[in-house]
Amino acid sequence: MLHFAEIYWGNIVEGGAGSRKFHVNIEGQRKLTDYDIYAKAGGALRAVTETFRVSVTDGTLNIAFLQSTANEPSLSALEVLSVNTSSRLAFTEKPGSKGTSFDAVLHPNPADDKIFVTLTEPATVVTSTVITNTTGITQIRNAHQITGENTLEIDVSGLKCCFYLLRLNTNSTDRYLKFVKR
Repeated sequence: MLHFAEIYWGNIVEGGAGSRKFHVNIEGQRKLTDYDIYAKAGGALRAVTETFRVSVTDGTLNIAFLQSTANEPSLSALEVLSVNTSSRLAFTEKPGSKGTSFDAVLHPNPADDKIFVTLTEPATVVTSTVITNTTGITQIRNAHQITGENTLEIDVSGLKCCFYLLRLNTNSTDRYLKFVKR
């Protein structure tokens, strides 16, 4: 998401619609043409957000702000969220353990109120779950419910919008799935 507010034209100096126009390319594709913050927001000091879904295939998000017919480009804030439809993790055994490898899929991602984890093994192999924020602070512990032979459900409605890690523990593994709370 690109966040804009015209804080110069129509505020510090006279001007308004047409005082600043620029282009924005994301991942090599033109997303905004002759973008006018003042006109789009309906005046100075008013926030406006533009949201785009793009695929990043090389690990680097490329954004280019290009001068157009009036003044220089301006950006107030940039917000990048992963919108994978699921988070998949292959579990492998701890060295010296006797167990089997299995897969886990977390969905939906981003999540609103609940997340579900579908396993290739019975859900009863999960001994505990811990959700932490990106600084490692525990937010939810052992709130999972087995809702099917291979499915766990966790209520995340009390979490704020952010990135989180779900740790699934079994007797032989301790692995993480990442998700976004809307």
